[in-house]
Amino acid sequence: SASNVSDIKAAVEAQILVVNETSLSTEFTHDDFKLDVDWTLFLDGVELKKYERDETVVGEGDESRHVYQIVDGSAIVSRTSPDGPELIRVMHKGETFGEMSFVKGGVSAVVTKGFDQGALVYRLHKDFIDQLEQKNSELVGRFYKFLAASLANRLRN
Repeated sequence: SASNVSDIKAAVEAQILVVNETSLSTEFTHDDFKLDVDWTLFLDGVELKKYERDETVVGEGDESRHVYQIVDGSAIVSRTSPDGPELIRVMHKGETFGEMSFVKGGVSAVVTKGFDQGALVYRLHKDFIDQLEQKNSELVGRFYKFLAASLANRLRN
């Protein structure tokens, strides 16, 4: 129900590490869409976009209403420090990013750019999830649990 989705969103915002990891896989790939017919509903809202090496996907301080997953290639995450750019991590195929800004709103604390040969990414806009919630609140609830699991997994590693 819609109230359950609201409860899940609130839990994700209040305590992102409280996750039922067994409820969803920590990877959200095209193959996962095929395994669960419901996930095909997300394909209507996903944009596939190619970012070249050094092309900005999300800029530090940018407001972002998207969540991203790397389909192919790699991306680099960094932030500005007093000593210059500080490397946070390199992401590869299957990794998701942008969850915090997507869930909580606000601006990105880091910059994400295409790396090496660039990155092919799925981009999913928050407005699409909000519309999908009206049709399938259970699926959207599972999606938010997936985002929480993805963040928890990243924080552990």
